[in-house]
This record gives sequence, C-alpha cells and structure tokens, in this order.
Amino acid sequence: MKLLVLLIVFSIIFLGASSSEATVIPKLKYYTVSGKVISEEDETPLVGVTIRATDQKGAYSNSKGEFSLQLAAGTHHLVLTMVGMEKLIATLNVKSDTSGIVFRMLTNPAILEGVVVIAEDPGMRLMRRAIEKKKEQSNQVNSYKYLLYTKFVVQTDTITAGRTDKPADSTIFSIFESYSVGYFLKPNNYYNKIIQRRQSDNVPPQANFVAFGTNLNIYDDFITILGEEIFTPFHPNAPDFYDFILDTNYFDYENISIRRIIVNTTTDLRRMFSGYVYLNEETLMPTKVELYPNVALRLPFNTKMKIVQTFHNDTFTFPQRLEITTSSQANIFGLIQPRLDINLLTYATNFEVNVEIDKRLFNSRSVDVAPNADKFDTTFWETNKFVELTKDELDAYYAIRRFREAPDSAKAQTFSQNIFVLLPASWKNSNDVLSQVGKICSSTTK
Repeated sequence: MKLLVLLIVFSIIFLGASSSEATVIPKLKYYTVSGKVISEEDETPLVGVTIRATDQKGAYSNSKGEFSLQLAAGTHHLVLTMVGMEKLIATLNVKSDTSGIVFRMLTNPAILEGVVVIAEDPGMRLMRRAIEKKKEQSNQVNSYKYLLYTKFVVQTDTITAGRTDKPADSTIFSIFESYSVGYFLKPNNYYNKIIQRRQSDNVPPQANFVAFGTNLNIYDDFITILGEEIFTPFHPNAPDFYDFILDTNYFDYENISIRRIIVNTTTDLRRMFSGYVYLNEETLMPTKVELYPNVALRLPFNTKMKIVQTFHNDTFTFPQRLEITTSSQANIFGLIQPRLDINLLTYATNFEVNVEIDKRLFNSRSVDVAPNADKFDTTFWETNKFVELTKDELDAYYAIRRFREAPDSAKAQTFSQNIFVLLPASWKNSNDVLSQVGKICSSTTK
C-alpha cells in the first residue's frame, strides 16, 4: 500500500533534513491502570484473563487476578476474555494513574457439562455476512475511475521548524495538496495522474507527490506497510484471526441501522489492526472504520498511527474520506529528539465503475504529473473544494512564505536543498525524484 510507505519515507527524510537545532519534546503521556479480575459468582481471582484495549497492546491477569496496563490519556474500551467466562467490555476514561479497579466476570452458561457448542458473538456474525457481501462486489467490479483530493500536512516542534506561528510548541512545517485522476483495473493495476497541485513555499513542486495516497482502502483484503501485508478486518479469512465483538452500548441516533463492532486481534504475532468498524446492519456495508496497527508492525521512531476512513455506499462500497494521523519522536544519535506529526487526508469522489481503461496507462510509473499541474486553476480548486483548509493551515501558507522572504533570516534554506543533500547521486536530477520515490512505493505494493 503506497500511502503508508510514503509517510515513512517522508518522515525519515524530513527528520534528517530538519534544523540542526532541536530540542527534547515531552512524549505522549501514558498512565498506569491496574486492578484485578474476579469471578462475579464467588469473587475468586481469575488467572490468565486477557485484557485488551482497542488501540493498545494487551495484558494478562496473574495468579492473583491482578493486571497492569499502560494507556494513553483518553477514553478506552477494554475487552476482557477468558475460556469459560463471558466476554466483558468496559469503558475507561484515563486521566491519571489509576489503581484498585475491579472487573467482575460471569461464567458462560454455555460452558456446562455436555455442552460443546458456544454461541458466536453477534459482531462476528455481522462481519461474516459483511465479508460475503464484499465478495459479491469483488466479482462485479472490474475497473473504476475517480477523482482524488489529497492534503499532506507536516507539523513539528517550533525549534525543529525554525519558526513559530502561535504560543503552543507546535508549528506546521510544510503543506502539500493535489488533485489526481485515479484508475484501477483488475487484478491489481493502479495509476494516477496529478492534474493540479500546490504546496507551501518551502517545498519544490517536484517534491509534491502526494497522490501516492490513492490506493489505501481498508475495504480491500489487505494493505501493505513497509513491504509487510496487514490483513484488514474485511479479508475473507478475517474471522479466523480477528475477534469481532458487537458493542451493545453504542447507538447511532441518526441511523438506527448502524452497529459498532469492536475489532481485536487474537495474537500480537500477526500484523493486524484493532479498533472499530461501523456497519450498516441492513445493507451490510461499512460506513466508517477507526483502526490502529497492532504492535506486530514496528514503525520507525516508535510512531503512533491512527487510520479513520469513511465510505461511499450506493450500489458498491468505495472509499470516501481517509485521514491518517501519525506522531513520531525520533532519537538521532541520542543527541536530538525532534517531534514529527503528520496528517494525511484524502477525499475520493466521482467514481465511474466498469469503464474502459487503456491498459497502457499501467506500463510505466504508477503516478504521473500533467504538464499544466503547477498552473493554478482557481475555478477548478473552488469547484472541487471537498475539504476546507483549517485556519491554521491557511495561516501556515502565509507564514512560510513570509519567513522565506525575510532577507535577514539565517534559516531561509530551502526545503529542496535539505532534501537533495540526503538523496543518492542518481536522484539529484529533480525531474527524477518522483520516479525514484515511485519505484520505492511500487516495489512494496501489490
């Protein structure tokens, strides 16, 4: 999957190209949550209970029924499972270190002498039906074409960025935007042509390759990160290695047919996701996913990643809005620790299904740039404004331009100069940067 490879490649380059002045930035705050698990019937400690948070790794209760978890500040759904006991779902709002929590689990009434059939969770049954629905779509869709808007925002601490726009120690360093026309042809051919692009003044146009986000679709069987396949919750065999649990406490007041399914991994050895799938119970089509890679995927710089995607649901299910947020804390030779926060947002629309597509499009590079892509077409951008820039992003465009135009700025070194210092000699021709990055991404994409 090209998008996440691009995120990692860009992160590594960016951190190497950052200002030589850096500072130690406090890491994301985690708190210790501890307690014990006991039987509801006789209050005896339960040993070997699995306690998993949807966005964190899990823990097990010890011989005294005790457990301890490190959780980030915020709301978490914990799922407790143990053979012979009913699953327990608990919601915790973590604000500080917390101890003394007691979870009480009930004996599963199906686990009785002579009973060998255990009822399947309603969430698992819904996901089995949704996967069958997806198989039907796969058999019917042979090609499609669409329009994609992509926005890529890099934010860092003020010293690494070399400037500050507001009191908080967080500054938008660079912004990339593009529109591209995407093409898909079975079995696995992708091509995108960038038709319009713009970027902040510290980024040369040839470095704006953000159309590489095109192929990320959680509704696919798998996506690829750093050359490693991650099976999605919609893979045909997902029920074999995912645990799907219906969240009975969730209710959508706007659409009563929407169900939230808690997604848990059954092992930390396989690369998978945890999080939530929002599914229409009537159509069996997903409306939204919120997912986190599990610990089996070792991202560089201890990167934390969150993926949220919504879907178009008409005759077929296609990706609509995608947002990936990552936060990294690099440690360069133990001397500097710049922080890097990336937000990548895409919006796909105007899908045309089973259209004729020239196969020659897929013969060369997977992304191309139209000759007039850098000639700003005001009418086009206004007509296709699917996602508004935030006030901070608009301010950053102006602030970066003003900073670079300052004649007395000792740090007015161009982003492209920093980048090109790090590139291999064969890449120094700026016109070839796009194709080289394309080769990296293509080699890790199926």
